[in-house]
Amino acid sequence: MWTFQMWLARKAKKIHLLCSVLLIAIILLALSILQLADLLSLQRQNFKLQGLPIDKVHQIQELQTEKPEFFKRDMGGSRANYSSVEADELIKMLKRFFNQTDLQLGHVFNESQDYFLFLRQLNKHAPKKGSHLKKYLRTNSSTSFVRFYKEINQHFLYRPEDNSSLYDLLKDLNNVPIKSTEELSGENNLKLILNFHNGGTGIFTPKRWVDRELNPDHFFKMDIISHRAEIAAFHLDRVLGFHKVPPTVGRILNITSDVMLLAKGRLKEHFFQSEEGSICIQGDCSPHCADTCGAPELLEGSTSVALPDINTCPRKRDRHPIKLLLAKIKKMKFDKTYRYCRDNVKTRRLQQAAPTHLLEVVEMSIFDFLIDNMDRRLIERFKQFGENGFLLHDDNGRGFAKAKRDCSTCLTPLQQCCMIRLSTLLKLVKLYLGPSSLSQVMRNSLKDDPLAPVLLDTHLNSLDRRLGKILKVVKRCLNGVKFWKNVLIDDFIPLK
Repeated sequence: MWTFQMWLARKAKKIHLLCSVLLIAIILLALSILQLADLLSLQRQNFKLQGLPIDKVHQIQELQTEKPEFFKRDMGGSRANYSSVEADELIKMLKRFFNQTDLQLGHVFNESQDYFLFLRQLNKHAPKKGSHLKKYLRTNSSTSFVRFYKEINQHFLYRPEDNSSLYDLLKDLNNVPIKSTEELSGENNLKLILNFHNGGTGIFTPKRWVDRELNPDHFFKMDIISHRAEIAAFHLDRVLGFHKVPPTVGRILNITSDVMLLAKGRLKEHFFQSEEGSICIQGDCSPHCADTCGAPELLEGSTSVALPDINTCPRKRDRHPIKLLLAKIKKMKFDKTYRYCRDNVKTRRLQQAAPTHLLEVVEMSIFDFLIDNMDRRLIERFKQFGENGFLLHDDNGRGFAKAKRDCSTCLTPLQQCCMIRLSTLLKLVKLYLGPSSLSQVMRNSLKDDPLAPVLLDTHLNSLDRRLGKILKVVKRCLNGVKFWKNVLIDDFIPLK
């Protein structure tokens, strides 16, 4: 009996040891299967990311590792192209803030509502009253040009809701017969004044660059004026609801019949034939003027409506408060101290004398950042409207030069002054959330231009990236601020 019990005890020890070894083997096998599943999942993910730009891959990987709840494959808006964690956090902050107020702004965060429907609802509250240019108050002419001049208001160049008059003007700029041509003086690049038979006047910027990216090492001062940038800037200004860029449309001229035979003044002497047989114009606009040639006689370009005569409707030009210097090495004042805006620009005297002026400067900086315009040295407005008149967003030919470059200096007014119109921020937020992204809205807007496609896809996609960076700057401005009303300025939406 004792011997049997000893034998049974030894067998039990062996069975226990065998079960322990078997359990460890099962655990190791399970861990190996999990590692293999993770490896296969990673391979599938890397396969899906193949062919994407490296910055897009980094954005997806960052969102999946740090904030996976922000990444949705079916999301719309600009965040589908460029999603920013800080921008998403700003959206959450705004939602919480607006839920605690009486503002009826739920449609801003409605990701299924069309952007232009949202814009029309927002424009219903926009200021419509304001002085107009006195010269055109009693003018009876019904041409599209005069109708445009009569609608110039202290808040905008043309009424946001008056699309029919705008379309008539763009149509005339594109196909109204030309009466005479002359060279626009005082420019660094060749531009022509087109005098039309119906009494209107347009500014023609000829094509001087092929439709491709500039050299990455190309200094921005030497960026060649682009007629397509002028067209795209007008459409972006209209999409954002600023209405401060002169209406611009593409047009193709015959250098012989539309320009040379109708030329006036010194322009008559500046035509010649190239070795390839093309008709060319030699501009009198040193130091950056280059010969502009047709193919062989047809010349592509953009036509903008000429602003009212400066002698009858004078305009005031000032240096940009935070000036973008045309220098390669010289350090700018606002780069030396981050308090430059507070100490030199955002002064009590300026705020009391012209409360909207600094907001106009910030809005212009956002616009220049989006189009990558590093050549904004002057600000211009109509004298009649005084310091509180809107700033013209004209002369945008150096925009959209490099899609991969972001002009961080252009955003300095927003970064340092930390002020933005609430209506402007809401438009950017809506485009970020969708359903349509800024690049998609711009693509649809530009397809109606006679020179479509106007922009390369790389430039259109860069708009989504820059929009996200603007929201990141606003988020940093709001961090640690006690009163949001010091950052989000009430323009026509009551912010409590």
